[in-house]
Amino acid sequence: MAIVGDGPLRGDLETSAKRWGILGACRFVGARADVYDLLTAMDVFVLPSLHEGLPMALLEAMALGIPVVATAVGGVPEVVTHRTTGLLVRSNDEQALAERNPRRWQRLSVEERRRALERFRQWRSMTAEEREAARESFLRFRHLPFEEKRRVLEDIHRWNDLPEARRQDLQRAYDRFQRLSAALRERIMQRFLQFQALAPEERQRLMQNYERWQRLSPEERERIRERWREMTPEERARARTRFPHHAEQDKGQ
Repeated sequence: MAIVGDGPLRGDLETSAKRWGILGACRFVGARADVYDLLTAMDVFVLPSLHEGLPMALLEAMALGIPVVATAVGGVPEVVTHRTTGLLVRSNDEQALAERNPRRWQRLSVEERRRALERFRQWRSMTAEEREAARESFLRFRHLPFEEKRRVLEDIHRWNDLPEARRQDLQRAYDRFQRLSAALRERIMQRFLQFQALAPEERQRLMQNYERWQRLSPEERERIRERWREMTPEERARARTRFPHHAEQDKGQ
C-alpha cells in the first residue's frame, strides 16, 4: 500500500503500521511531483476521508482510469457514481472499506473517463477567484436541506445526460443572462417563478408557443417585435390579457 503525501500525522501512521505488523507492506512515499506515475502504477485508488471538499486527487485518479473506492463525504458523491464510476462507503467504517472489491469496475467506460478528465481540466483552468467561488458554492450546497440537495443533484445528472451541443447552447444562454443588468435579471426570475407556479397543462402550452417562436426565422421574429413596438398601450394590455405569462418578445404571437 502506497501512502502518498506528507503531513504532521505521518509519524503516527508509521507507528501504527509498525504496531500492527504491516509496515513492510506499506510505502510512505511522502510529497511527490510525479503523482501521475504513482497513480498509473496503482490497481486501486482509495480515498477514506472523514471530511472532503472537491477531491482533486480523486478526479485525477478517475481521469487516468484507476478504479476508485471512496467515502461518501463532502463532494465525493458528486464525482463518483456508486457502482458505475467507482464504489462508495460510509465514512469511518473500516470494515465496509475493506470489503469493497473494485475489480469489477476496473474498466471504466470511455465516456466516464472523459467526464472525469473534463472536470479536472476545468478546475485546473480556473483562476484563483473562480476556484474560491466554486468552493463557496459547494459550502452553500452542504448546508441545504436534504430535499434541496436531492433536487440539485438531480439537475446535475440531467445536465450530464444532455448532448454536448445542447449543453453548449444552455451555457451560452446562461452567459448572456449573466451579462444582463441586475434589474433585468430580477424581472426574468420573477417571470420564471410565475411560470413554475402554473398548472402543468399551461406550462406545456407556453413551451409549445416558445418552440414555435424558436422555429421562426430572424426576419419573422423581427417583424413580430416591430409590431409589438408599434402597438398602443391599450393594445399591449389586451395582448397581456391574452398571453399573461409570455416573455415580452413572445407576446406578438
